[in-house]
Amino acid sequence: MFHWDGASFTEFSTGTLKSGGNLWGSSKDDIWVGGYDGTLVHWNGKAWTPVDTGFGVEWYIKGISAVNGDPHDVWWIAQRSSVEAATLHWNGTTLVSAPLATDVMVNGLAIVDGLWWVPGDHGGVYVKAAHDPQLRWAIEPAAERLRTVWGTSDHDLYFGGPDALVHWDGAAWTRPGVALDLVQSICGSPSGDEVWAAGGSATGGTLIGGVARFSGGSWSKTPIEPAGLAGLAAPSAVLNGVWSPAVGEAIAVGDGGEVYHHVAGSWTSIASPVTTDLFAVWGPDADHAWIVGAKGTILRWERTSPGMLIQETSPIASDLTAIHGAGEAMWVASNGLGSDGMVAALQRSGTTWLRRPVPHLLGASAVFVRNASDVSIVGPNNTGRVFRWNGTAFTAESTLSAGDFSAVFQPPGGTAWLAGDNAVLQRTP
Repeated sequence: MFHWDGASFTEFSTGTLKSGGNLWGSSKDDIWVGGYDGTLVHWNGKAWTPVDTGFGVEWYIKGISAVNGDPHDVWWIAQRSSVEAATLHWNGTTLVSAPLATDVMVNGLAIVDGLWWVPGDHGGVYVKAAHDPQLRWAIEPAAERLRTVWGTSDHDLYFGGPDALVHWDGAAWTRPGVALDLVQSICGSPSGDEVWAAGGSATGGTLIGGVARFSGGSWSKTPIEPAGLAGLAAPSAVLNGVWSPAVGEAIAVGDGGEVYHHVAGSWTSIASPVTTDLFAVWGPDADHAWIVGAKGTILRWERTSPGMLIQETSPIASDLTAIHGAGEAMWVASNGLGSDGMVAALQRSGTTWLRRPVPHLLGASAVFVRNASDVSIVGPNNTGRVFRWNGTAFTAESTLSAGDFSAVFQPPGGTAWLAGDNAVLQRTP
């Protein structure tokens, strides 16, 4: 515990080794602190005194507040799991508990005008009247784990992930009627007239790769069951990436080295020289595309030979997770550590690839290229940071969020967007 006297902080003990983090007080001589394993201590201006809450191991005393600041009407929420919670009430002399019905983890408490306001996991906010034993939604929590994003503007964005495909129109979220249980990648045609989503759908307990296409005002889905992978358990048949070089045309890639080309209304298989999983595909124009995947795999597709792929040499042997470019600039994100102890990205230079170390990056799942001097990389376990290339080197940029982000995108004429587990961030101009 630390105390501020107006000039400096002084550390002092509360008398317990249990972690705390919830503090409320009516004055300097009346302070409560709650913490793990049912811990609750009180400061009377002279000493800390432990208070028996009746809750033991795994219970966390959280969310302290008082009605109108009354030191004789103080409330807490105690919780052990998302389905086991209780309230605690101090009336000035005794502490009384009562069950609280909830199915979420909560993270705080504020009592305003007789209403309890409770923030929870996944961006949810809950409310209850003083004597209501049930927490109710004020803001519905987001359940989506988002992995990919694409759109034509800040008011027309599609986000996808293991849970759903959702659309943002600048004012509200909607769920398009797409029969995909898993969305790994989203892209649009160069004109923006079509949207493609790659992933998979559960069929008889097996996840079968599929692509959904938005065209002419509606969605349609084409299941793809890769040869040699039929009947295997998920995620063996999942399609991980899709890219559209023109209206009515797309290339999709997936596990086991599978590559498919959609043209003239149907899908055909492209002969692949690898059996490693493929994660992403992107092209700088309608006649060329690059595909990246596990174990440093890089493949090149050319329209002059649309039924074959050319394997290129990668200076990185670890998984290559994403690819994007703009103009002459093209970059690939990766996950593995090099001999220098750093995760690196690949930069296209002529006909070869250059390894560019990214200091402090712990893994990458997405890359977005605005121009040769502005590249952004995000990935899990990076405490909400974006790693940006300025034309010379990478630097880490804080988003003021500790969440993990798996996707980064900036629509034409719009602002940058990040998506991850239960979170979407838009960069202000």
